[in-house]
This record gives sequence, structure tokens and C-alpha cells, in this order.
Amino acid sequence: MTDMNWRKGRRVAISGAGPGGVSAALEMLRQGYDVRIFERAPEPKPLGGAVLLSSPVLAILRHYGVDVGPSFGSKTLVEFRTNKGKTRARLPFNPSVKKALGIEGWHYGVLRSTAFGKMLDLLPDGIIEPGRAVTGYTETADGTPSPLRAARRSRRIFWWPPMASGPK
Repeated sequence: MTDMNWRKGRRVAISGAGPGGVSAALEMLRQGYDVRIFERAPEPKPLGGAVLLSSPVLAILRHYGVDVGPSFGSKTLVEFRTNKGKTRARLPFNPSVKKALGIEGWHYGVLRSTAFGKMLDLLPDGIIEPGRAVTGYTETADGTPSPLRAARRSRRIFWWPPMASGPK
């Protein structure tokens, strides 16, 4: 990443390589921004087992380039029950959703590791900087490179974009 030509006004620093940070990075990359994700952990990884994703979320993932076909997850019916097992409410499927999005069903049960892994696979190499947590930044009025403090365990300060010796 350090040898990339980081364009003035097109740089984006994202704090955290969880699903939200990776999603933001995918969209910013799609729009032509220069992106770097600073992740505190040694490597990004999904937490938890499974998640229900609604079809609008699946449409966004598909927009990023994630294959949300049959191997991605399972169409799921959602209903709420009393403590005695009686159905209180069932979330209906809206046929206009299928027509508008081209995705059948309303909710899909997906393993977090599957969804997150497919998102990570779409990121170019070098976008994620593991072991670095963003601790602050300084914004300048004229758009010149501003220092980004991304600490490692040693609490050194790093600059965004990478500079030979920090600010002058």
C-alpha cells in the first residue's frame, strides 16, 4: 500500500475491519476512493455463529460483488411465539421485494463466517493494516495530508498518508 499514489481528496481511512468497516471500504473502493482499513486485532475475523440478513442487505452484498446465490444461506421464515409455543406473529413475505430486488424471501439465515469471509475476499491485498488501532486524526483546512494516529502496541504514531518523517 505504501507505494500507491494516494490522491488528494480521495483518501479514506477506516477504523476497524469488522463487517461495517469492510462494507464501507467495499463501497468506497467501488466509488474510486483510495482506502485503508486500520484493524486493532492481528487479523479480522467474524464473531458469533449465525445471523439473519434481510433481502435489502443481501441486495447490498450482491451490489458489492458477493455471490448471494443458493450456497450463501437459507431462506428463513420469521415468527414470534409465546412461552407456550403459540405463534403470535409471523413476518410475511412481501412479493414486491422479490420483484424489486430479485431475491426470494425476506430473511436468510447465514453463518457470519461465510458472509464476512466473502466480503473480505473482495478486498484488494494490502487494504487492511492489522495490529493498528486508530487513536485520532487532525483535519486541515486546505486538504493537505493530515496526520492519522494509528497506534500499535508500542503506541508509536503513524502518519496518513505514510510520510518519511511525519509532519514538517
